[in-house]
Amino acid sequence: MQQIVVEREEDGKAAISYLKRRDGGRCTFLPFPPSAPASFGTLAAGERGFVGMGDKLVEFDPRYQRVFSNLLGGWWWPRTWTPPSPWPGNTT
Repeated sequence: MQQIVVEREEDGKAAISYLKRRDGGRCTFLPFPPSAPASFGTLAAGERGFVGMGDKLVEFDPRYQRVFSNLLGGWWWPRTWTPPSPWPGNTT
């Protein structure tokens, strides 16, 4: 897991302290509700090949809107994607 939603910021801080004491790795803790991320959807809306922003392409309980916007709102989904060259495994 990389992102975990916690009820309070203090809960996230306590969990980070626990992980540090145990050398338990890293994780991002998001307090509920997290701060809303910047919206990039208006920049690409209507562009050819643009499907949508990640948080608009999944279904979830409306209570978690800010959580999903925070986690997926920065992901643009194109209809198709061709990796730039050179790219590992790209033979085109």
